[in-house]
Amino acid sequence: MQGFTSLKTGDVATFHMPMVPELPVAMLACARLRHHSLSGLRGFSGAACGGRIADSKSKVLVTMDGYYRGGVLQDHKVKADEARGASSRRGRCRRKGIGVRRNPGEYASKSPMVPGRDFFVDEIMPDYKGKLVEPVSMPAEAPLFIMYSSGTTGKPKGCQHSTGGYLSYVTGTSKYYQDIHPRTRTGARPTSAGFTGHSYIVYGPLSLGTTTVMYEGIPTYPDAGRAWRIAERLNVTHFHTAPTTIRTLRKVGPDEPAKV
Repeated sequence: MQGFTSLKTGDVATFHMPMVPELPVAMLACARLRHHSLSGLRGFSGAACGGRIADSKSKVLVTMDGYYRGGVLQDHKVKADEARGASSRRGRCRRKGIGVRRNPGEYASKSPMVPGRDFFVDEIMPDYKGKLVEPVSMPAEAPLFIMYSSGTTGKPKGCQHSTGGYLSYVTGTSKYYQDIHPRTRTGARPTSAGFTGHSYIVYGPLSLGTTTVMYEGIPTYPDAGRAWRIAERLNVTHFHTAPTTIRTLRKVGPDEPAKV
């Protein structure tokens, strides 16, 4: 599409998205083409995401117009615009954006798309239908992604993870600690944008040829049995989550959900 700049090997792309399939697909596409991915949690404010964009010198922001949380469609594009503003104030103003529509044919945000800067992925994809992009071969020590600290105690610090070492670790821990094998089916609650989500929703299970399951929203909507219904319907054999999720589910009481 005219006006959209292609990434080169070594460029950084930022993902500021909820838990939708397009997120790991885009992450893996960057890995295949040897771009460095920078993930921003969906819950990050625009300022927090913008600071990381500026620090990493990211060239493209991949985001979404909206997402569902607690059954309500939330405006997410407004956060992306705030992130661009924050990065611009730090001297990184040349920024392209790719937007995924949460609902096909609709636009979930009140924040307008800016011509020449913002692009809908569904409008770009037809131009590349049937085209094959060859993977880029890189050494094992080449960077795979950048993960930033929370910034709770100071300026967020970025840690660059190499391809070979990282994949060896998450593949090994997935297989020997979590007992994941090609015929298993893993389900996880952490976000794919966090380190745990990177490792045990995306790279670890998929490197072993396992099916991985992810879902959008909170674990207690429409009720606390949601995660268990998903596991039952999709034959999930391994469930990985965080202590916070366990505490949240325990708060609803020992009898909930009454019926899975």
